[in-house]
Amino acid sequence: MYYECSGAGSPTVVLDAGSPDTSATWRWVQPQIGRVTRVCAYDRAGLGRSAAAPAARRTARTQVEELRLLLKAARIPPPYVVVGHSWGGLLARIFAHVYPRETAGVVLVDATTFPYLTPATAAHLPRKRSREGIDLAATVAESDAVKTLGAVPLIVLGSNRPPLDAKLRRAQDEEAALSSDSIDAIAGHSTHYIQRPAPLGQPEVVVTAVTAVVKAARSHDSLPHCRGLFAGEAVICR
Repeated sequence: MYYECSGAGSPTVVLDAGSPDTSATWRWVQPQIGRVTRVCAYDRAGLGRSAAAPAARRTARTQVEELRLLLKAARIPPPYVVVGHSWGGLLARIFAHVYPRETAGVVLVDATTFPYLTPATAAHLPRKRSREGIDLAATVAESDAVKTLGAVPLIVLGSNRPPLDAKLRRAQDEEAALSSDSIDAIAGHSTHYIQRPAPLGQPEVVVTAVTAVVKAARSHDSLPHCRGLFAGEAVICR
């Protein structure tokens, strides 16, 4: 699996892209984060410069395990601040749930939440697979199993172009409620790709969020208030 790192310091920020995006989607934020701490982006199996995925049944948990194996093989030690966009946000959430002792913080960037599917309804999908060959019914169940992330510093960012519908807003609020130390915010001028430059996104909002989580992890302090953190930026605090 391909990965690239820059910067120095702890905790290491791990960037996980949406599907079928690659590590290149982080090029507008990775250099700035690298000025604060070590930051690594990677290509999941079958994407970008990584080898094809094994021909076997795969779920989101499979991808999380592959990321952890990559970090171990590359000698990138914990703790990690896991940052995920879209499908990568789903994986970041599961990673933090499965490996809480290795997770120093989480930033979810318009993460996949399955607001229109429950494990029961997903189980009746006709052998549905994602674009990466992932068993969607099993993954919905894995996502639903994440009931809490404890008190890990967590920032959840949503998009506003088009505005999130009621179910998506509620799903984002539920994500933020997974931690007792969280910020729930919407990037007011962003499409789904918040990490991309205007007019599509607001990469500075992602950098601000990641930097805040890194600082909270280092100091063992709580996150600042949303309005104070994003003062002067076009962000809607929930």
